[in-house]
Amino acid sequence: VIFIPVMLFVCAVVFNELYSNMIKNSTDYLLKESYNTQLYMEKYLEKHGELYPEKRFAEASPLMVTYLSGKVNFRIQLYDPAGNLLADSIKNDLSMYAEDIAKASEGKKAYCLKKTQEHTYIFFSSPIYIGQQQAGTVRYLYPLEREEQMMDRMFLIMAGVFAFAVFLSWILSRILAEKIAGPLRLLEFVSEKNAHGDYSHEIHIQSGDEVEELAETFNKMTENIRIYTTSLQEEKQKQKQFFDHVTHEFKTPLTAIIGYAGLIPRLRSKEQVADSLGYIKTEGERLLK
Repeated sequence: VIFIPVMLFVCAVVFNELYSNMIKNSTDYLLKESYNTQLYMEKYLEKHGELYPEKRFAEASPLMVTYLSGKVNFRIQLYDPAGNLLADSIKNDLSMYAEDIAKASEGKKAYCLKKTQEHTYIFFSSPIYIGQQQAGTVRYLYPLEREEQMMDRMFLIMAGVFAFAVFLSWILSRILAEKIAGPLRLLEFVSEKNAHGDYSHEIHIQSGDEVEELAETFNKMTENIRIYTTSLQEEKQKQKQFFDHVTHEFKTPLTAIIGYAGLIPRLRSKEQVADSLGYIKTEGERLLK
């Protein structure tokens, strides 16, 4: 219960960090390419005529966009300073105007993310300067196809690791639970036996922790109870033997006394009566003794 939310949080943090690094690395790459494009366009436009920079940029934009797209192998667009599309390396396709063009027209490098049905793109726009004047804007439409494939592979790997980690944590938790609950169930079993008077069972636990100490203490308690109950049984047996002896000692003279007392009324001879009374006295003195 604790491990799974923690793992989900860690996975979310890792994926977010990977995605952020992916975007940063891609934008750093596009930033570097924008500097190379700036140098290329400056050299290219300086070699072709003495026209105004904006006009030279607009006239050369189809050739430049074709060269640059072939060099980086993804889609590139060129815009004039007002944000109007001049050339596109992919024909008959929408220009996909976004806020990065507006910022680039103000002389700032900017990028934004756009998700299409196929892939996610980074739209990176950079102003192009000829001298001190902005001639236009170059825009890179960089597809994050390889990065998304990498993220998908990472997702599968993380999912596999997560599933394995959850399974491993389940196994370890079961082992730990059994390590804790097993001795407790044994204690419960032996306690139930003790409650029914069976003190012959001992608990043998070698865990090296408090549970082992508890088992040893329980065994000592069981042994003390067994010794105590055994002594009580012996004492009870002695008491029984004592009462048996006392009963026997009382029974014999009382039987004689009762017998002679019942015989006296039927006797005729004084000697016989005197003998019976003598027996009664003798047995009475025996009882008194």
